[in-house]
Amino acid sequence: MAAAIPVISVVASVVGAGAAVKGAVDAKKAGKENAARAKAEAEEQARRTRIEQQKTEALARARAAASGSQGGSVDAYLAGLQDEHQKELQWISKAGSMQESAAKTAGKNAASAQWASAAGYLGQAGATAAAQKSWWS
Repeated sequence: MAAAIPVISVVASVVGAGAAVKGAVDAKKAGKENAARAKAEAEEQARRTRIEQQKTEALARARAAASGSQGGSVDAYLAGLQDEHQKELQWISKAGSMQESAAKTAGKNAASAQWASAAGYLGQAGATAAAQKSWWS
């Protein structure tokens, strides 16, 4: 019975390593999926924001035309409005890219931790096996 304990320990370590490898693969996949989701959400937010911006710009042009205002301050206002809208879209894009990058990094870091765990399990299995002087007897 005592001889079986090291064998059980080695098998348990190998099984643990296998689970850690699966965890690494799953973590990397989850990171990629989360990154894709973050990118899609940012793109959708930008699309919806742009629609609202276009409505705001159209309303501003319509009000200016209805009031009979032309040139100078109206043009400057509309140009400023468009500039701010463009900055807002750029910010949404940049924030989305940062979220995408963070999700990828989180997945890679989690996968790295799982790979390290797998290596630890295999090291433990090797150490247990090496410690047995009469492994086959």
